[in-house]
This record gives sequence, structure tokens and C-alpha cells, in this order.
Amino acid sequence: MPEISRFLGNIARLHYRHHAPPHFHVHYGDYKVTIEIELGVVNGRFPKRALSAVLEWHELNRSALLLDWHKAENRETLDTIPPFGIAMNFLHLTQAHHVSGHWLHVSFDDGFSGIVDLSTELDGPVFEPLWDIDFFRQTSLNGSTIEWPNGADFAPEYLHSLLNAASRSLATA
Repeated sequence: MPEISRFLGNIARLHYRHHAPPHFHVHYGDYKVTIEIELGVVNGRFPKRALSAVLEWHELNRSALLLDWHKAENRETLDTIPPFGIAMNFLHLTQAHHVSGHWLHVSFDDGFSGIVDLSTELDGPVFEPLWDIDFFRQTSLNGSTIEWPNGADFAPEYLHSLLNAASRSLATA
């Protein structure tokens, strides 16, 4: 089972091709828990203080955990997720503009840029209005990411991971 992070005595791991719902495992000495990535449901026994740290780490890294879960389902190499105590660089979008359909050209403060297709990401009530291309074109920069008039947005780290995955796919094609 690959280790994806180690912090404050906790070791976080993910299994390849594991059962739903998406979850990860954490070991702390003789204690073990599984935590559902999307809901934060905990199964197992764990010291209260250690569990509090794990749940905080989970909240900070939920999107990275989900990305690793999907990589594990596809038997791809998992990314290491930063532990506590290490400076984290927060990504910021510097530019975003509509290209066509549900495609946006995005640029980040780390110099990475390219086109992302959001057509497969528009699930749920908040994203439903974005199916209307005229509404989708109304995207704007708000702080470090993009946002639409109804409040729908995408975390810059998630957009970066989509762009990164698309560029890896092109490189192997």
C-alpha cells in the first residue's frame, strides 16, 4: 500500500484499485483508521489529538486525496501530499479566458498555462447554469481562481491538476 504522506507520527496510505467509497488509511503506532475522502467519515480507533491532526490535514488536502484516489483506481503513480510543517505554495490564477465550448485558457503564477476542458466537471446544482455557454463565458478572476456570477468556482490547485493531467496525456499520446 503506497505511502502518500507522513506527518506528526501519522502515515497516510492509499490502496490501488480499492473498494468505494473513496478513502485513505492512516496508521499511528498500533492505531489504524480509514477516512472517507469526500465526507470525512472515520472508521477505526485513533488517539483524539492525532485524529484531530489527521482530519485537519484531510480538509486541507481533500482535492489532492481525490486525485490520488483516481490515480490509484487507474494504477497510476500516486503523488506525495505535503505533510504539516512544510511550507505550501498556494497557486494563483493570473489569467483566464474562454476559448470555446467549456474550454478555458488558464495561466498560473508558477508559469504553467494551457487549455482546460471543464465539460466533465460540471456536476451538481451549482454548476448546472454553466452548461449554458453564454453563462459559462461570464467567468472572471476572483482572488486566486475563476468564478461565475452564481458563485460557482474551481480551486486553482484543481485546475492546475487538470491541466497537468491533460499535458501528461498529450505527452504519452
